[in-house]
Amino acid sequence: FAVLGGISKRDPGNYKNGNGEVVPFTESDKISGLFKLEFTPTDEHKLKFGANLLNDEFLANSYYQTIKSRTFNLAYTYKPVDNDLIDLSANAYRSQLLMNYDTNATGGGVAAGREIDSVGTGFDVSNTSRFAFGGVDVKANYGVEYFHDDYNVINSTAVPDSGVNGPGKNSNYSIFSSTQLSYGIADLILGLRYDHFHLKGSGSVGAGNPLGMPPGPYDVDRSDGRVNPSVTLALNPVSWFQPYVTYAHTSRPPTINETFVGGAHPGGTTQSFYPNPFLEPERSRGWEVGANFRADDLFTSGDNFRLKANYFHNRIENYIVGHQALPFGFYFDNVDGTSTVQGVEIQAAYDAGFVFGSLAYTYTDSKLPSQVNGFGAQSYVPDHVFTATAGARFLEQRLTVGARVYAVSKSYIGDINAYGGSPYEEGYELVDLFSNYKFENGLEISANISNLFDKAYTPALSTSPGGITETGRGRTFFVTAKATF
Repeated sequence: FAVLGGISKRDPGNYKNGNGEVVPFTESDKISGLFKLEFTPTDEHKLKFGANLLNDEFLANSYYQTIKSRTFNLAYTYKPVDNDLIDLSANAYRSQLLMNYDTNATGGGVAAGREIDSVGTGFDVSNTSRFAFGGVDVKANYGVEYFHDDYNVINSTAVPDSGVNGPGKNSNYSIFSSTQLSYGIADLILGLRYDHFHLKGSGSVGAGNPLGMPPGPYDVDRSDGRVNPSVTLALNPVSWFQPYVTYAHTSRPPTINETFVGGAHPGGTTQSFYPNPFLEPERSRGWEVGANFRADDLFTSGDNFRLKANYFHNRIENYIVGHQALPFGFYFDNVDGTSTVQGVEIQAAYDAGFVFGSLAYTYTDSKLPSQVNGFGAQSYVPDHVFTATAGARFLEQRLTVGARVYAVSKSYIGDINAYGGSPYEEGYELVDLFSNYKFENGLEISANISNLFDKAYTPALSTSPGGITETGRGRTFFVTAKATF
């Protein structure tokens, strides 16, 4: 029997970027709590309960806002010691996210009273069976999962019928299996999923909408399912080298927001967002080829080296993007034809105890159509992302010191979002330093510096407020003390 509880309180103010400018709307008042309970009556049974609670107050979109999050989960596992056919896992969870708008920065605002309430409920049950058949070792995992999201909104106290979100419900369930067949140096993994969604809700649309819908109220009640197979072949010719290749079908249904978005900003006089109840699910066919390398005692006794490299290629049909309806107005729609995303991923790590290092590199080539950024946020991944870490340990490895380099290339933002300027977001390079000392009595002291050279930058996949201020945090010093007793 075990119990764990924790609480965290943070109240940071607005920080400064590398130019010494205060980045607005970055202050918050946050408190969070964690609770876990574990009960293990025997070696075969285990029951866990967990709760995560969060309350965050901040200023964004010119309004003071509060987010309250409550998440509860229950997990049970059963693995008898004398039966390889049973390795059962069951999980259930419920989450509620409540967002409220208070007044704006000047004490008023027509959007005051806006409230969004999203309740999610779900579960999954799976079992793993292990057995041998004709010299082939079989590991079969199979089960079912379900998730339901119920989304409600009051757009403002003054104009509750305006706003950009309508209520809706979304249910998803999947039946899945994954069977690994191992014979000699080869592992063959056969996967099969049936993914089904049910989308239900209602809203209202104005005349002259880009989809030609009749003005007035509308209802959505649609469902669809798809079988998604996958196959992986991995070889183990030697202990230090494992090549593999994977081919898989996946699908993604349209979300509540993509389907029901509509209306005007509170206080607006014309409709600026339009729903699209005709959205089709995205379908992807992709393959990946790569290899895992491992070596122990490479240069000195006890050291280890790990390397993983792969190439992936995905073809997406019915890709969902944000469109602009002239002269003003936005909606989500499916892209005709096939969109392609491909790239390379490399991860490597070496650890000899007294020295260590790692690097990670990702190249992403996204042949995706230009789209309106999703309500202000950047939506294109940088082509190149590189991270390298190196360090050493001293004083019987109680003292650790090191440095980390993080580099991001420029990223395409889409011609439609350039507004006459460059359609690229600038890249950047950052350097961090870290150190840690562990005392014999369980006390740990850490001293770190992030953004060592006080670089002015805007993080990838974000947007500068007003396109003026670089939002990346400037040089920051961290001193941390932790005691275990």
